[in-house]
Amino acid sequence: MAKIRSHEAWQALFAEYEAGQESAHDFCVRHGLRLQYFYQRSLELRGHSASRRGRGGQPAAPPAAFVPVTVTPRAVPASIGRAPTNRGLSTADTRP
Repeated sequence: MAKIRSHEAWQALFAEYEAGQESAHDFCVRHGLRLQYFYQRSLELRGHSASRRGRGGQPAAPPAAFVPVTVTPRAVPASIGRAPTNRGLSTADTRP
């Protein structure tokens, strides 16, 4: 049967976890918690990522968002797409 913990009991567990150097897996084994439920409760009570990297009192980064983009074709210079010409060259310049 699952043990029912109060809000305060969960906060005390998370404070103990954060103060220690133990992995989440080892902490959960020691306290008889399912790892997935531990992370779920962490997200519910803390309101941010349960990873150790997200700690330090820093607010979580805002979620990524798509930004509308309009693509406008640029004008293609007239010389692109044409065969090269020898305009401006003398016959002396074109001999090997």
